[in-house]
Amino acid sequence: MPGFLDAQRERVYYAPNISFRDVPLRALLAEGLPGASIVIDNDANAAGWAEFRFGVGRGVSDMVLLTIGTGVGGAIVADGRLLRGGFGVAGEIGHASLVPDGLACGCGQHGCIEQYGSGRALLRFAGEIADAGGVGLQLAAARRADGALDATNVGRLIAEGDPGALAALGQLGGWLGRACASLGAVLDPRVFAFGGGVAAAGELLLEPIREAFHAHVPARGFHPEPDFRIAELVNDAGVVGAADLARARFAVG
Repeated sequence: MPGFLDAQRERVYYAPNISFRDVPLRALLAEGLPGASIVIDNDANAAGWAEFRFGVGRGVSDMVLLTIGTGVGGAIVADGRLLRGGFGVAGEIGHASLVPDGLACGCGQHGCIEQYGSGRALLRFAGEIADAGGVGLQLAAARRADGALDATNVGRLIAEGDPGALAALGQLGGWLGRACASLGAVLDPRVFAFGGGVAAAGELLLEPIREAFHAHVPARGFHPEPDFRIAELVNDAGVVGAADLARARFAVG
């Protein structure tokens, strides 16, 4: 389930991008599935746990996953445990403040990471570059041909090495790298992992993330730096993580 879940993982406090507000989700599922054993969890936590256990985070004790899709999800593994926080909503990285008085976010605040580091942000950057002309000519042409810039045509132009599309991806990576520098100062992970649809860009995304991280991380050169990696389990991560978390919850096997 996307959104803010309570510590008991029974109720959805708030889901910014859908109309869930204080919903007793586990009870509703139990009502519709009588006799079933039910566990719910945050979707990004499930994906992060899968990557920690079976994917890109194998062999490390501390890892942060950012899922870059419509919004920005997050999961934090600290000392081998999924960090949930006192009220159950730790890891909502997408709603940490990045830009004071910045763009309005669906959570009700302004300047959240999600508004600068998500797939929607990438399309906004691409549109701005298309409007400016110059390196945005191919983006503008794709917009005219398809009626709008979307994940498909921007992703295609990134894969083809179009300068405008790469510039948009560079802006996205720059904001994510800046965010990771702040997260690193607090959490000190060994690995930052990136999943979600935008992560398909691979090293083209990681390069500007690293550059921005290095530009903003405190005391650079005086302590080890984390690795930046693309998640391995891709679209299976949420399902694999949910299964493993449910297995642990019910002590099966």
